[in-house]
Amino acid sequence: MNLVNALMLSMCLAICSGNLIPSDNVKEILVTTNPPNAKGSTVRVTDRQLVPDLVGRINRSRREPLVFYANYRVRIRYRNRRDALILVNGSSLKMNGKTYTADEDIAASLSQLFEK
Repeated sequence: MNLVNALMLSMCLAICSGNLIPSDNVKEILVTTNPPNAKGSTVRVTDRQLVPDLVGRINRSRREPLVFYANYRVRIRYRNRRDALILVNGSSLKMNGKTYTADEDIAASLSQLFEK
C-alpha cells in the first residue's frame, strides 16, 4: 500500500504543480533594473497582451537549485492590492526563496521594455 501512495503522491506533484503566478486579477507588472539606475530604472507594464505573455513565460519555468545575481526585479501587482516579487537574470528566476529555470531568456524580453 505504501508503494501505491508514493506513486500517487509523485504523480500529483508532477501534474498538480500549479502556476507560480496566478494570472487572474493581475493589475500591472513593475520591472526594475537591479541595481536601479538613476534614470529610467522602472517600467510599468499594463498592456493586456504583454501581461499574460510575461506571466505565461514565468509559469512555464521549472524548479531548479540555482545561485545567481538578479538583473531585474519584477513586481506583479494584483487588483486585491497583493503583490509578488520575482528576481530575474537570463532564464533564472527566484520567488519566495525558491529558484526556477525558464525555457527562454526572460531577461532579454525585459530589457526590450527599457528600449521603448
